[in-house]
Amino acid sequence: MDSGHTPSLSFTDINSDPPNDHQTELSTTGIRYDLDDGSAPALEVLDPRGDLKLRNGNLLFQVSSNVLMLSSSYFRKMLQKDAFIEGTKQPNPTDPPTKVLNDDDPASFGLMCKLLHYQDVSLPKSVQQTGSFASVCDYYGTERALSVHVSAWSRAFVQPDSQLTTQDLEELLWIAYVFSLEEAFSVFSVRLAIGLDAKSVKTLELRSMPDTLEGKFPNHQHTI
Repeated sequence: MDSGHTPSLSFTDINSDPPNDHQTELSTTGIRYDLDDGSAPALEVLDPRGDLKLRNGNLLFQVSSNVLMLSSSYFRKMLQKDAFIEGTKQPNPTDPPTKVLNDDDPASFGLMCKLLHYQDVSLPKSVQQTGSFASVCDYYGTERALSVHVSAWSRAFVQPDSQLTTQDLEELLWIAYVFSLEEAFSVFSVRLAIGLDAKSVKTLELRSMPDTLEGKFPNHQHTI
C-alpha cells in the first residue's frame, strides 16, 4: 500500500533558529512554544474555556488540554507539566499559551481537533482524504477516541454496490486497520483479494500494518 499519506510530522529542533521574529521558547519535547501570537492566523475557538492554543500551519485552535490528554498518550506526554521549560506559562484558560506543531497535513489535524471537541465538521471528500486523516490520528494516538465517527463514515463504502478502485480498497483497508473496524476490514480485504492477481498479492504492501496480514489475501482468494 502506498505510504504517501503518512504524515511527516517534524517538530522544531531545540537548537534551530525561530522561524518568526516574535519571541519564542521551546519545551523540553522540542515543540515550539509561542510567547507572542502577533503573527498567528485567526483563532478558531473549539472550547471557550480552553486553556491552550494549538497552531498547525495556517490553523490556530483554542482547545482544552484535558480533552487532548484524555484522548491520546501523545498529548498526555506533550502536555505534562515537566514538558514546559521553567518560566513559560502552563495551560490556563485566562491566558492560554500556544504550542506550534509542524505537520504536513494541517487540514486533517484540524478535523481531528474539531471532532475531539464535538464540533460540527465537513467530512473528508474522498477515500484518500480519509486515509490521510487516519494517518494523522494514528500518529497522535487518537484512533480509539474517534473510531465511532470513522465507523459511521465507512458504512457507505461497505455496501456491495459501492464503486471502489484497488487504490481505494488499499486505503480503506488502512483506515479500517487504524480504527479497529473489524467488519469493515474483513469486507475490504475480501474485495481487495478478489481484484488482485497472484503476482499483485505477493507484492502488496500494507503500509505499516503487520507483515502477517499479507498472508491472509491468498486464503481469501482460495475460499471465495
